[in-house]
Amino acid sequence: MKNNILSILLFIILLFISPLVKAIDITRVEPANWWTGMKNTELQILVYGPGIGKSGVTVNYPGVSIKEVARPTNGNYLFIYLKIAREGKPGILPLLFTNGQDKFTYKYPILARTDKSGALGFNPSDVLYLITPDRFANGDTT
Repeated sequence: MKNNILSILLFIILLFISPLVKAIDITRVEPANWWTGMKNTELQILVYGPGIGKSGVTVNYPGVSIKEVARPTNGNYLFIYLKIAREGKPGILPLLFTNGQDKFTYKYPILARTDKSGALGFNPSDVLYLITPDRFANGDTT
């Protein structure tokens, strides 16, 4: 009798906890966002999450396509290579991850590039002065 009550109680607890556990969990995405109108139209996104390497990835966004999905031996990582058209529009890029019946959409921000002048170059504000005090100390104890 005690075993039956304990089994039923355990089943009820698992029943309420199971919706709280996400099957596809993304912990980190690098880079955190990207921009439209970049000179290089290809982008590599690193996705980290427990078991994410087993997931499939699709994208449905105008001007963006998946070139390749690389799965390293560590199943917690996934590399997504995207091709972003130069005329692509800024917005939220939905990355759809699927693993069997489980689905998860990660909203990846694509921002508008505001500064198209490129690198500013090297100027005096880029110089770092390194002072090494030990070069000025007299090490001779006599």
